Amino acid sequence: MFSIKWIKKFWIWVLVIFFLLFFISLNREKSRNWNPIEKTVVEITAPFQKILTNAINGTKNIWYKYFDLINARKENIRLKDQIISLKTENYRNHELLAAYRRLQKFLQFTETSEWPVQAVQVIGRDPSGLFQSVIINKGRNSGLSVNMPVVDANGVVGRIVSVSNNYSKVLLIID
Repeated sequence: MFSIKWIKKFWIWVLVIFFLLFFISLNREKSRNWNPIEKTVVEITAPFQKILTNAINGTKNIWYKYFDLINARKENIRLKDQIISLKTENYRNHELLAAYRRLQKFLQFTETSEWPVQAVQVIGRDPSGLFQSVIINKGRNSGLSVNMPVVDANGVVGRIVSVSNNYSKVLLIID
């Protein structure tokens, strides 16, 4: 691409310009104007200095922006992980709050109910899909029997259709 002669000439010119600028900077009298030779040297070398300075500044800007992008990517990954963690925690908190509200309603319901009340938990759903029913964690040993109503604080949920010693099947009212 570039011949060796051209590269040698280029570096010779760079050294000449460097030495000329060095000698110009040795000017100890601050108020003295440039002589005609100094003016000519400055007029010739200033455009090269400007190009070199712009090239260095451009390279420096690209280099720093590149590293800024790498750091931004790392921070982006860290922040995305943090968002996932916070969303999970937020979901758990919403579930806990909903469970707390259900428990409050249930406690208010049990205090106002005239009949004996038992708290149960849904532990499964009917896998067949033919009926809208659920399995609860109480049965004959807890005093439950077939055709007993199942209610919550909002009203009737369904009725017990099957009972074993420890579990019962509830046919939901939406069936």
